[in-house]
Amino acid sequence: MTTVLCNAGPLIALGKLNRLELLAELYGQVRIPRAVYDEAVTRGLALGMPDAHTIRLFWRARGWPIIQAAADTLAAYKPPVILDPGETEVLTLAQTLPDALVLLDDETARSEARRLKLRVRGTLGAYPRATPQHPITPRRRP
Repeated sequence: MTTVLCNAGPLIALGKLNRLELLAELYGQVRIPRAVYDEAVTRGLALGMPDAHTIRLFWRARGWPIIQAAADTLAAYKPPVILDPGETEVLTLAQTLPDALVLLDDETARSEARRLKLRVRGTLGAYPRATPQHPITPRRRP
């Protein structure tokens, strides 16, 4: 069974479009590391970003896990490129799972995922899978 790990970029993009439900429709369940939650939600709320509130409410409603990479596993992963903490945790965790799919938008992080031979998809990569039944268009907030 595929485990889907998501970085902040796709969460923020879909949160801005009010289309986070596409994650559930396309992937069933998605997991995020603590560093991704902190970037997308904790810091987003501190900066007054409305999508941060949307992401927080969506994640709570779904009851999806926020996971933490083991400190020794994180310390052992030394990427040859500069990654932010969320990208580092996503890629660290993905390497420990047999059938991981990582959702990343940053090209440097995507290149590193490919170097690690991980399956990778971005926000726009979900678009062809989402249409025509689930087009990615902004939805009005209630």
